[in-house]
Amino acid sequence: MKLRVVTKEKTLDQLLNELSRKVNEVSELRKQVESIINLLNERYSSNKDSVVKPLFENFIKSNTPPQPPPVYGISRNLEKNLEEYGTKLRSYLELLTRYAKGLEECLEAEKELKRILSKIDKNKEVVRKLDENIYSNLMRLERKSQRILQNPDIPDPYALADELKKSYREIKCLLYRFDQNYKKRLTTVLELCEAAAKLYYQIKPLISLEKAEEARVRFERIRVIRSNIIKASAELANGVYLAEVSDLENQIKEIIEYFEKIMEESSSKKYARIMAVLSLISKGSKTVPLHALIDEISRSTGLSQEEILETLVYLSRRHAVKLRVKIEL
Repeated sequence: MKLRVVTKEKTLDQLLNELSRKVNEVSELRKQVESIINLLNERYSSNKDSVVKPLFENFIKSNTPPQPPPVYGISRNLEKNLEEYGTKLRSYLELLTRYAKGLEECLEAEKELKRILSKIDKNKEVVRKLDENIYSNLMRLERKSQRILQNPDIPDPYALADELKKSYREIKCLLYRFDQNYKKRLTTVLELCEAAAKLYYQIKPLISLEKAEEARVRFERIRVIRSNIIKASAELANGVYLAEVSDLENQIKEIIEYFEKIMEESSSKKYARIMAVLSLISKGSKTVPLHALIDEISRSTGLSQEEILETLVYLSRRHAVKLRVKIEL
């Protein structure tokens, strides 16, 4: 027994309806493709200096929309041709949409990278003065990033976006390290200011009249430096750096050396040695028993208990140190 496949011919109405549906579907797909291409062309053609523009242009040259089928011929072939054309249009639309998303991702990555490169360009001299090592690495990454931006040789926008993001992350990491080192530098200078001010109050009762004014001028300079450092700490949040941090640090160190020299000249070395030990002990917050204080100073200076007590009384009377005695029975 032989089986026969019976093909049922479509009626004229069925054929016309089917053709109408396919024509509408193809027409809608063509409109979507044309609309996306026009939007992309309008968006990326204006970005003349962007890496996205050549990517888009190369894509359009290499991936042109599928050509429509001939509109003549018998109706059966026209229906088939329209169906094949619609399939090609859908595939092209998917490719175009995916590529458009990649271009957008690439554009955003490019903007972020250019933004951080602008920050480097604005602050490169400050970075060079404060941290030669980070400066050298930043310049290397800047050159690498500029090569990618000026001569992108990666046709896939997603892969190019990954390269741009990688450069951005590397630069951001270095700038973060610089910020942390910069904060530590500011903190160090502030601590030096506090130490210098404390030293001034210690030597103030011991300073001769001839050097009193000179010491006071240096003390005022401490206050100015401290104010500048506090201001620099606040401005860091806005990406503003103080290029003179190293100079201010050197100035405060010179002031400390000057005060220490005055201490040695204005009092005996014995006073200076005891003051140095007291300065270390005073950093602790807990109280110290009198005998423990005397023993510690004696071990550090080699002075006798009698000499230490005599010196402490002298320094207290001159207000070089503040000694408070608490008696508990």
